[in-house]
Amino acid sequence: MNFEAFRNSIFDIAVKKGLKTFELFGMEQRELEISVFESQIEHYKDASCAGASFKTIVDGKAGSSFTEVWTPESAARLVEDAYENCQQIDALDPEYIYTGQEPYRTFPPFADRYAQLPIEEKIAYAITMEKEAKAYHSAIVNIPYCTYFEGADRFYVSNSYGVNVEYGREGGGGYLVAAASDGKTAKTGLDFVAQASPVGLDFRATARKAAGKALKKLGAKSVRTGKYPVILDYNMVGMLLTCFSFMINAENAHKGLSLLAGKLGQVVTAPVITIANEPYIEGGISNTPFDAEGVPTKTTTIVRNGVFETFLHRMKTAVKDGLSSTGNAARVRYDQATVIAPQNLVLRPGLLNLDELIIQMGDGLYITDLQGMHSGANPYSGQLSLGAEGFKVEGGKIAYPVEQITIAGNLLEWFGRVVDLSSSSNLSMPSGNFSVYCPDMYISEIDVAGTESVS
Repeated sequence: MNFEAFRNSIFDIAVKKGLKTFELFGMEQRELEISVFESQIEHYKDASCAGASFKTIVDGKAGSSFTEVWTPESAARLVEDAYENCQQIDALDPEYIYTGQEPYRTFPPFADRYAQLPIEEKIAYAITMEKEAKAYHSAIVNIPYCTYFEGADRFYVSNSYGVNVEYGREGGGGYLVAAASDGKTAKTGLDFVAQASPVGLDFRATARKAAGKALKKLGAKSVRTGKYPVILDYNMVGMLLTCFSFMINAENAHKGLSLLAGKLGQVVTAPVITIANEPYIEGGISNTPFDAEGVPTKTTTIVRNGVFETFLHRMKTAVKDGLSSTGNAARVRYDQATVIAPQNLVLRPGLLNLDELIIQMGDGLYITDLQGMHSGANPYSGQLSLGAEGFKVEGGKIAYPVEQITIAGNLLEWFGRVVDLSSSSNLSMPSGNFSVYCPDMYISEIDVAGTESVS
């Protein structure tokens, strides 16, 4: 039974039962991962799943249920379970169903182009990456991780108000970690590529970049403890913005878990910072024309020239604040609760390229790697204490690689000290259920702890 037939069956049952307000959310997912080591397949994962959740509101109480099976029998059980759950709820926790009053933006049709590629070609992509990285330089001694990946999602939202929308998206790419050694120490470099279409994917370039990053780290040393101007590589900025996404979540603000609570209309960052949620990025892998509640997605400016303009909302939080939803309800899976998340969180770029940004800084640190985001970054307090690697910058030029340092501070304070941003906005390494696009970031001062002693 396909989703359309399953939906029709559920709606017939719901109407006969006398239900007036209800919603059906469906999802189909597939993913493929191929990891190789020494030109042999080390890990192979080819998985798919499908499921649906049904929600109904009766006397102001919301009940829901989910199923992995799309059959007439599961349809009847889904409706009955959701209705019974309504009766068991004591406290009123208002939920809402979208009434479908706004138009949807037209997105490109779903093609599932990765699924059409022969499996032999996908395996060859991974092997090619590994071989290219090894051939880059004799100092590349190992490729601990080399993976080709792809995935596709289809989302469906239908409800009793006549909303009936569906959308499919896909994406794929690869990532590689190369290890380099000078006979004394070893260093690793990581790079990745991901895009909606397989056309134009450059796995060789990804391999060379990873190998080059590893080589540049050889001979690294620490620096003295102190305060330094710092340029963060865009991938590191992406990690910080993922942390920042907790602060712009209206649900967290309502729970008192956001530093931005009560700061709408206030200056919260440096004026060079403008952050927006974009539902569509050309070639992006997180695009969608509607959210998990069926609300049309839209461009939402969150911080404009340093001023905090809005939280991201789903319907429940928007109604509580007397607003309209920003279209940011999200579900990682059909059987998980609805949360708030961006589609594409975008930090608008500046005017200078990275080399010009380094010249502008003159002396300081260019940080290319951060460790410990899961343990050393608190998204609710904004406090950060992270291991770091990168390069010492002297006279506007890269001087030598740096290791064994820790950078610490508060995320909002760092954003308040941003001097400039580079001119290129790039997809950062994925770290959540949404994408982050950002430039390199020049911060005037960060506390750095190093191990080099004062001579």
